Amino acid sequence: MTIPASLKKYIAPAIIAALALFLGLSLISAWNLRDDYSANWATWQAERKANAAELGDRLKEIGQAQARAAELDRLLKLKDADIARKQAEIAAADVRISDLDAALAGAKTDAERVPILTASVQEWKGKFSLAVGIISDQKDKIFSLELKVKSVETVAADYAALYAGKTKEADACAAVVKSLERDLRWARFTGKVKSGLILGAAAYIVVNLLSGK
Repeated sequence: MTIPASLKKYIAPAIIAALALFLGLSLISAWNLRDDYSANWATWQAERKANAAELGDRLKEIGQAQARAAELDRLLKLKDADIARKQAEIAAADVRISDLDAALAGAKTDAERVPILTASVQEWKGKFSLAVGIISDQKDKIFSLELKVKSVETVAADYAALYAGKTKEADACAAVVKSLERDLRWARFTGKVKSGLILGAAAYIVVNLLSGK
């Protein structure tokens, strides 16, 4: 197909105009992609900074909560040992009271019964005092366990907050990577199109120069 001479003079300017238009559109698109990348980068950096600032505070709070839980565990063990000791003393008192009851059954006179009854009353007072002590220890254990639960809940909440923060940071980082991937794909596409236009324009000019037209 022969291109009319009247149209040939418009081909080169048309190619140049198309190339200029494409370059302009490419610059605008590249600028928009760069803005998107910059916004995502800023979001990521903000999340990283926020997480870095929060990390120290959260880890400190976790350490304190774990230390409180460990101390409460130590106190609970001491309470358990104290309760076991008092229970053993009550069991020993029961044996002595049983012996006193047997002695009282064999007593013949009030003179014999009075010291036995006095000793028995003292044993019962001791048992009552030990039982009251055990009840108090059990209350202390309940209070310590409630505090331990709060400490464990604090640790769990802090770890959950750290996880949520890291998730947001990871999402922001993924957005940055996605922006870079779009930027790279667009750069490859525009590069190919620009190369094609430039080669087409160059080929047209060379053909015309060689033909002397």
